[in-house]
Amino acid sequence: MLWRFDSTGRHNKAIQISNKEAAISMYSAMNGLLYTNDNYYFAGNSAGFYTSLQKKEYTTALTNQDAYVYIYQIDHETSLNCLFEDEISRSDISSISNLRSESSFYASSTDLLNFFSSNDDLRRTYLQNYFTPYISKYSGGFDLLDSMIIPKPCAARSANLTSVDYYRGQNAYQYKISVENPSGSVITQMDSKSEIVYQDGTSATDIARYDQNSYSVFIQTDDENKVGLQKLVIRNCDNLNRLLELNLYITVLTNTHPDFTSDVQTSWTMAVNDTVSYKMPGWSDPESNDVAQIYVDTMDG
Repeated sequence: MLWRFDSTGRHNKAIQISNKEAAISMYSAMNGLLYTNDNYYFAGNSAGFYTSLQKKEYTTALTNQDAYVYIYQIDHETSLNCLFEDEISRSDISSISNLRSESSFYASSTDLLNFFSSNDDLRRTYLQNYFTPYISKYSGGFDLLDSMIIPKPCAARSANLTSVDYYRGQNAYQYKISVENPSGSVITQMDSKSEIVYQDGTSATDIARYDQNSYSVFIQTDDENKVGLQKLVIRNCDNLNRLLELNLYITVLTNTHPDFTSDVQTSWTMAVNDTVSYKMPGWSDPESNDVAQIYVDTMDG
């Protein structure tokens, strides 16, 4: 439940948000509410989710809990409806709340906002069943990990593509979405304006390129910094302006060039008209993913 207070500390609107009439319980996180730029960000955990566009359910709720973070505007356009929400009337708010006349809020030097009442036993203590919104300099400073392996709640269609391995420095690898993924048919609803980005929204063209004509992703990079797991999203909107997303994990593997197993002899002491037979040493490839080609040529002395 989100409450909005006016400048006098009076509540003027309340919204109840649920997973389809509490079909799936939503548990709120401590300090899990942030308000900035007219947006509410609220977080917590639930055993799956249920929105008007997507759903994810588990058979065993106790062992499967997903973290969630939602962005919400109380006075949003109806075209942006996604979450199941109900407005609570002023009369109902009054009947379920007991807001003292001197209630206010206190802004400390650390940007921590605490709701309090002047006649509390201990001034500026936390009140039960209230969120404490605050601005944290650490927000966003952690990896997303596998937060994208489930459908995005407010995407009209989303799918998780099979992961792909790529050796750094190899020629461009063509990953055919429709061939590798039975659930990849959503790609046919996208057009040439589709973009491929990292999970943080930055362009991923330094590692991959999406080709609409072949429904393929071409993967290529020489950058050693890309070695490891790269999490990408192919994103577009359909002709009804609904969000479509495909999640793709690319594991960039270390790749070293093939080399001889021992030093190659490069000089001989020979008499005129002598013929010397020399067998080149064997070669090896640490990752066993390359085929070596050996060239013999003259070298300027």
